[in-house]
Amino acid sequence: KAQYELLSLVKGVTLDGGITVSRAIEQDSKLEARLNETIRGAEVLKSEFTADHGCVVTLRLPKTRLERMMGVRLQ
Repeated sequence: KAQYELLSLVKGVTLDGGITVSRAIEQDSKLEARLNETIRGAEVLKSEFTADHGCVVTLRLPKTRLERMMGVRLQ
């Protein structure tokens, strides 16, 4: 779930050309594969169980790593 939420967040980011990551993925299927790989490699900083038996996970994905793995520049 945490990776899905991170992916949703990243898809809304604007690239240098003024388009969103989501729009760029529509045009380049290889970009989507690189993005998925990058998201799966996000570092788990913390995971805590809550009183209602849920779990809160904190992921870390450096912007520079995201740019390098995707081969794009983010604004």
